[in-house]
Amino acid sequence: IMFCWGDGSSGQFGLNFENVSVPIAGNIFSDKVTEIVCGEQHTLFLTVDGRILSCGRNSKGQLGRQRNRDSKLPVGQNNCTPW
Repeated sequence: IMFCWGDGSSGQFGLNFENVSVPIAGNIFSDKVTEIVCGEQHTLFLTVDGRILSCGRNSKGQLGRQRNRDSKLPVGQNNCTPW
């Protein structure tokens, strides 16, 4: 479970919510996540099996996918080997 709040207009919560004024608990994965790293408008998740998922703003390729395609829900990286 992760807690999030604030401006999520770029999809960085991974919950398909835009703005949250009070902390909410989100459990968005069927996989177990071991680490979460947040940028200004994007979030990366590392799963126990070494996969990387990302969501949020992608204007400069920060999600590791095609540029200029933001993601409101976490999507796995096809170009990464298990971490």
